[in-house]
Amino acid sequence: MSVFAPFYYKKFKCIADRCRHSCCIGWEIDIDPKTYKKYKNLSGEFSLRLKNNMEETNGQGSFILGENERCPFLNDKNLCDIIINLGEDMLCDICTLHPRFQNDFDTFSEIGLGLSCEEATRIILSAEEKFSISLLEEENEFLPSGEERDFLDFRQGLFDIINDTKMTAEEKAEELLKSVGEEPFEKTYSEWKEMFLSLECLDDAWHDLLKNLDKENVHTDYNFDGAFSNILAYFIYRHLSVAYYTCEYKEAVAFSVLGYKIIRKIYEGSSYKTEKEAFFNLLEIARMYSSEIEYSEENTQKLFDIFAKGINE
Repeated sequence: MSVFAPFYYKKFKCIADRCRHSCCIGWEIDIDPKTYKKYKNLSGEFSLRLKNNMEETNGQGSFILGENERCPFLNDKNLCDIIINLGEDMLCDICTLHPRFQNDFDTFSEIGLGLSCEEATRIILSAEEKFSISLLEEENEFLPSGEERDFLDFRQGLFDIINDTKMTAEEKAEELLKSVGEEPFEKTYSEWKEMFLSLECLDDAWHDLLKNLDKENVHTDYNFDGAFSNILAYFIYRHLSVAYYTCEYKEAVAFSVLGYKIIRKIYEGSSYKTEKEAFFNLLEIARMYSSEIEYSEENTQKLFDIFAKGINE
């Protein structure tokens, strides 16, 4: 099966102990069955520590998180003791794959990097090239079905809008909505703020950021239009593929545009002293949005439900 990925995919490498928001803190860590069996059958000094820090609930193995919801194998230097003692090939699937995601079609798969990882966010938002997807692996000749080809052609039309250098990111967002027959959003940012505040919250700092949604724009000094276009491309790439089997294309595009708009409005409602600080905070806003919305099935579904009823109802 052919596997495709965005042009920036291979640039990613975990920054480990230099990461300010370790994915080994604050997340439940499920262990896939194959790795769980390997851990249980392991012998040697480190095996006892492994077995003492795992639990099984309804047949699902997971690590027992420690203080501040830290993985029990994240040491005081923020490095992984499983890698140190057993090697990377002994990591469970979720630890190996994060922050990658995968969307499967009938004849091919697509993989990408998720914005919930700060290093992935830096790579995605800093990209200067036009968005494109390239072949990563190929076992057999790529022969998409008719339905898949129609989908790819339709999505490429959306990417063509995003790659149009004559339009601003804001113009691209409105054009994306128009391309699927949707009207511009009529809800005020105060209304979106109340809606977002009603969703499941994983980090109180997210609610603090949401306070900037209904502030007047106080920061437009630095031109990060390319980064905002990259955000649009990321959301379309990730979520339109998920909608392939449900045909929720309108909902996926609206969800993508909303993500861009919320991130941008929070950014513009904040103040920064330097361009470097401004971009650093834009990365953090995008990362936190992804963690709070994209990585919560409940929150994502609620937004899709809103768009399914009607974008402005």
